[in-house]
Amino acid sequence: PPHPAGGGERLPRTPFSASSTSSASPLARRSFATPESPGAAGRPSLPVLTLFDRPFLMPPKGDEVTMRAVERLTALWEALWADREQDGPRDELDGLHRLGPYLAEHLAPCLPDAPDARPPPHRGVYKVIVRAVAEFPTRAWGPLLDVLRVLLLIPSANAALTAPSAGAHSQALPSILRRCIVDKDAPQPIVLRGIFVATNIFAHPQGARSVVRGGQASMWTEAALDLVTSPSMQVRLAASALLYNMALYTGRDESFEMVQLVSGLAHRVHSPGPQSDPETGLRLLLALGKAVHRKPAAARLLHSLIAEASQAGGPAALRPPPAAGPGDMRGAVMDEVRRVVAAGE
Repeated sequence: PPHPAGGGERLPRTPFSASSTSSASPLARRSFATPESPGAAGRPSLPVLTLFDRPFLMPPKGDEVTMRAVERLTALWEALWADREQDGPRDELDGLHRLGPYLAEHLAPCLPDAPDARPPPHRGVYKVIVRAVAEFPTRAWGPLLDVLRVLLLIPSANAALTAPSAGAHSQALPSILRRCIVDKDAPQPIVLRGIFVATNIFAHPQGARSVVRGGQASMWTEAALDLVTSPSMQVRLAASALLYNMALYTGRDESFEMVQLVSGLAHRVHSPGPQSDPETGLRLLLALGKAVHRKPAAARLLHSLIAEASQAGGPAALRPPPAAGPGDMRGAVMDEVRRVVAAGE
């Protein structure tokens, strides 16, 4: 079954788990918190937005699940060569045999900005990834995506899989994510796993830069904005976490990608559609806040969008939603977003 992005699942409690952002959750705001600094002169005080300063990530569900994914990927690889009545490449088999022990040894939680000396996985692992993308049917990608989701949490593996000059395997992720979350023809469990992989690319700066500077941001933004209206709550939660991560790394200058992200998030916040829930709404508001905070061009754009919506005679733009319960932070975040826009930064 797919790995839920939130709701009914209790994910490992790392400082950057994306299980939930509601204050009623055991994860709560404390897990994302940094010491709050007073607002500088002329800048609004943003006590909620400043609590969220790290990317949402999708950690593995546990060692047993991770090892099972490695075993299933190995079985698919062996079946591929058995059907051909050939022995597969030795270095690929060695990479698969070493992958389980490698993950068991090196998958300790690591903050994105912490120094890390863990080695990359065996080179055969990358060759297996390239082969799986080229030769496995998309519907059979579950184990591959589960393994990638975990590898991307390790800095050296993240860099190797996302660096544009790293060889054929650096092109595997764009191909995977295009087929999982952009083309819209993959089964839902594969779509969900694909979003998890995309989200974990942001675990380390190299991966985040590869998205923002590598020409993928626009494609991912469009796909994620569409997926946050999915009938599946799991898909909505995962897609909104991805949008939040992209907002963290949106540039300060005016660009097509910035305009697309801010205008798309504003539209989804203003008109969430029939398929919506408080947690997804909160993540979208946090994404919008991060997209405009200390980014004057984005704040001015959102100000103009709000003005246009008001002049059109529709309901007030960015109106605080009805509280879903005592732990609902959406109203507080909405207020802070409006303060950022009013201050123009």
